[in-house]
Order: sequence, then structure tokens, then C-alpha cells
Amino acid sequence: MMHLQNYGKTVLDALYPPKCYLCGTLLEDGALCQHCKAKLLVVDGDRRVQYGTHFDRCVSYCFYTDHIKPAFHRYKFNGHYHYSRLFGQWMAEALAESGEGPL
Repeated sequence: MMHLQNYGKTVLDALYPPKCYLCGTLLEDGALCQHCKAKLLVVDGDRRVQYGTHFDRCVSYCFYTDHIKPAFHRYKFNGHYHYSRLFGQWMAEALAESGEGPL
């Protein structure tokens, strides 16, 4: 027997199929398609943390390229707040790997 939560997800997926956050391709699972995952330029090593004159520090998961820019704009300006789960996971990973905890 299908649990109510699984049934609800099945109905929602039928009405609003999951799409890649970056290119809009229909997905079976996850937030990004394989093509977009491959194009994502993840920051690594010492480049992950930057310091500047107008900020104490900046920790980045990926480079802000033309490929990812539209997804951030949809999140920030068009109410796609469900992106926050993926972006939060990315930031948690970047902070953990950089050794830079909360201020």
C-alpha cells in the first residue's frame, strides 16, 4: 500500500514534473540533470574562500557563470524558493570543506 506522502508526491510529480533547476529538462530524480552537473564549475581548494576589502570573507561552492546565473535570479527575484534546499546543501558542503564555520 502506498503511503499518503508517497501518493501526494506522485500526484504532484504528475502535475508538475521535476525539472532541472538550470536548463529545465525533465528529471526522474534530483535537482540537476547530468549535463548541467557536468557544466557546473565547482570551486575547490584555496579558491573556495576569498577575503576582500569590503567583506570579511566569502565562501563559494561554484563559480557564478552564465550557466548558473539564471537559476540564482529565479531564486532571488522570481520566488523559486524551493531552490534553497539545493543551494543550502552546496553552501553547507563549501563551508565544511573549507574549514570556515559560521562567523
